[in-house]
Amino acid sequence: MPMIYLYARCSHLDSAESGLGLEIQREQGMAAANRLIAANPDLYFGAIYEDRVVSAYKVDLIRRRAGRKLQEVLRRGDYVIFAKMDRGFRSLRDFCVTTTLWKSMGVKLIIVDAGVDGSTPHGELMLGMLAIMAQFHSAIL
Repeated sequence: MPMIYLYARCSHLDSAESGLGLEIQREQGMAAANRLIAANPDLYFGAIYEDRVVSAYKVDLIRRRAGRKLQEVLRRGDYVIFAKMDRGFRSLRDFCVTTTLWKSMGVKLIIVDAGVDGSTPHGELMLGMLAIMAQFHSAIL
């Protein structure tokens, strides 16, 4: 049975005030998960994985505590939802390595704020562009 998992991350304790807090990411992710389940009754909600106060620029997704746990539970047909691309990836290399692995596993990535489903050719193109922008944003900060 395919599952939907949410991943959320904040890099600073004050992320809630910036609009990037875990609560907002949970709300956006759950809304997207509920829409997916309504459209695909064979999908089930799995869990929310959260990394607190960790840099996506410095630590690859599957090296983070919650990111590693997420990777361990993923199976063919599962979905991973991020509220925003930069909550998962700030490094183009990390994005490419992780999403190539997920694609080989049949795992689909959805980015809520951009409305991107990475399981389509157009979605895959958009994910790549979002990953480039996330890395660029980190570089200029």
